[in-house]
Amino acid sequence: MAFAHGKLLLFGEHAVVYGEPALAAALTVGVAATVTGRTAARITVPAWSIDVAGDADHRVATALRALRDALPFDASGYDLHLEASLPAGAGVGSSAAMAVASARALAAAAGHLLTPDQLFEAAMAAERVFHGNPSGLDHAVAIHGGLMHFVRGNPPRMRPVALGASFRLLVAQVEAGADTGRMVAAVAALREAHPVARALCTDIGALVAEAEAALTAGDHAAVGRLMNLNHGLLSALGVSTASLDAAVHAARTAGALGAKLTGAGGGGCMVALVTDETAPAVASALAPLARATFEAHLQPVTDS
Repeated sequence: MAFAHGKLLLFGEHAVVYGEPALAAALTVGVAATVTGRTAARITVPAWSIDVAGDADHRVATALRALRDALPFDASGYDLHLEASLPAGAGVGSSAAMAVASARALAAAAGHLLTPDQLFEAAMAAERVFHGNPSGLDHAVAIHGGLMHFVRGNPPRMRPVALGASFRLLVAQVEAGADTGRMVAAVAALREAHPVARALCTDIGALVAEAEAALTAGDHAAVGRLMNLNHGLLSALGVSTASLDAAVHAARTAGALGAKLTGAGGGGCMVALVTDETAPAVASALAPLARATFEAHLQPVTDS
């Protein structure tokens, strides 16, 4: 059995595809993969109502075939059972967590020790099935955990971010998530047609640098303001929706320091920065607008 984290993209959506930095936090929830035998490579994910043969014409099966082919050992035939505590297609890294957990479980079953680069590349192969042109951020967070500064590249540049304080977040799944590949392609088309869209991505990258400084300083008010700005830039790129905007504004009105969509957009989740005092009111405001809500806590790492 093996586990991988889900992720929460705090800053930098879409711009990260074009070499700008992003900040992402690992969630305590994710996907656990268990190899249950070696028969027909069957894949079961009860939480996502998936029970398919390994050779099925199904995106999860196709992604896991790509992952198996990218592994440096014979991973054929193994049956995988996946326990997911993340919603699928909601922008919280469910497919990356699935890929990383599956690769780890398959390696353990085969008695093979994967290097970090091998694990990253195998997960990337699976993510291409879902997202077309993934940045690598989701599975980097699934692999490493923590709060991460990420810049796409070959190899990607990653480093942990130190927090100056604890941050309490509320995450709400507002609607079903859109296809990430389609959203990435839509932003690419907008950038091609309008130079100002390219400038928006550059602005998001500059905002990420400010956000990292604010997180390191423990400046809650600044982080909240930057979340609001990031949402505005993403809206200008066309990746927000009326439902996401409504939830973002409801959270702010109820006392959130900041709120924004998280992930590829077109649906999925939003995240709000709250305090202990404002969390109940924000949760109450989001309840009628969301399919589900959960909390995420970012904590400074302390030396023991």
